[in-house]
Amino acid sequence: MSYSCFDYGVIGEGEITSYELSEALNNNTDVRDVDGLVYMKDGKIVYTNPRKPIKNIDILPFPARHLVSNINSYVPILCDYSTLPVANIITSRGCPGCCTFCSNAVFKRTYRQRSAQNIFEEIKILIKQYKVREIHFNDDTFLVDKKRIYELFELCKKEKIKFRWTCFARVDNVTFEFLKFLKQNGCWHISFGIESGDTRVLTDIKKKISLDKAEEVIRWCYKLRIKTKGHFMVGHPTDTVESINKSIEYALRIPFSDVVVTVSTPMPGIEQFNETIPADKYKDYDFSNLNAWLSVIPPKGMTSQEVLMKQKEFYRRFYLRFSIILRYGLSLISFAGPKRFVTLFMNFLYVILPSK
Repeated sequence: MSYSCFDYGVIGEGEITSYELSEALNNNTDVRDVDGLVYMKDGKIVYTNPRKPIKNIDILPFPARHLVSNINSYVPILCDYSTLPVANIITSRGCPGCCTFCSNAVFKRTYRQRSAQNIFEEIKILIKQYKVREIHFNDDTFLVDKKRIYELFELCKKEKIKFRWTCFARVDNVTFEFLKFLKQNGCWHISFGIESGDTRVLTDIKKKISLDKAEEVIRWCYKLRIKTKGHFMVGHPTDTVESINKSIEYALRIPFSDVVVTVSTPMPGIEQFNETIPADKYKDYDFSNLNAWLSVIPPKGMTSQEVLMKQKEFYRRFYLRFSIILRYGLSLISFAGPKRFVTLFMNFLYVILPSK
């Protein structure tokens, strides 16, 4: 609130707070009665009462997609779609995990989910009204409640609604039979958070997964022809050159379809931030660099440049393999080929050009 361009800040979930704030401003009533706000008054920061989390998120309306002139204008990154148009759906809030690098400032650790019926109603609108052919379930972790997933696709089956879809998930939430069911009901791609190929680092960041289990799950997906993306980070607080090398070798050994390699970044409100940012340095912290692609605070024994160089090495060694190049080359022979080519070319430049 020290920036004069901001009049109000919304703390926590914003739907109800934003609506009530708009009503208060339009009706010229006191904003102090709106929970979940922060604002400046007479040079002082004012907080209203905290906004309680929305228990039943089925009450929230679906996104106002009718305000979008052309849904085809929104194209995911290259490896995240197989056909167009694609739409995003978020079916839950919160994550039961306790990873030290992840923010829970807004949704907390309490996992809340929309009902299968509520999700199905939104899917029907996307398929029938907007002619969507693929859906990306953009939850932090979509496959937590297997019962809900079975109910959702039973509803789809009854009304003969079929579509291709992708999601994010944890490796400890799936079995082979469950993956087989997902494949039979349109799932073609799952992103898994691995974060590191070093067991010590996984323990330090409280990821609570087994690398052996992760490998088993990825091989199950490969057998079922479900593409997988492994999400990794470099520059964890206890990372070393050796631990990052283990991550690279792990990713090369296992049949991931793609990887995303970001830089561990101490965001405000997460456990790593409190561990790495001294209290007396907080005001001097440059928040503009918090983008997961810059090494803001490198691990002890490494420089920021070394972290970025290892990130580039990770990408080069994974993607500049004949099998990967061939697969992406063949993917250009499709309806979405021209758009894929532009994205692929920009990604190629990122991989081969030296770090700044």
